[in-house]
Amino acid sequence: MEKNPTHRTVFGEILAQHPDPKNADPTELTNEATSIVAAGIHTSRWAMCVGLLEVARDPLIQTKLFEELKTANPDINAQFSYLNCEKLPYLVSNYYSRMSVNSCANGA
Repeated sequence: MEKNPTHRTVFGEILAQHPDPKNADPTELTNEATSIVAAGIHTSRWAMCVGLLEVARDPLIQTKLFEELKTANPDINAQFSYLNCEKLPYLVSNYYSRMSVNSCANGA
């Protein structure tokens, strides 16, 4: 594996500390990758579950989100892409605030 001094990666760091990086066990690296992805999924899942519960408990937030989505996509049968969602300020700010406030990394 070639080193890139401008961009560090988790696996680059693992291999840098490995006694023989060229002969690193692929199963060991796969297990590391699985652990990292699982940790990220669990943290994000928890934050989103708590965030959705907060939205479900607040009719004002629900109304604002609904109105913003309805304005951006008046035809309920029309496709609405992820890129379109990124352009909705209330939806995006609500998402990011829920993710940061409810993140397990923040001790929530």
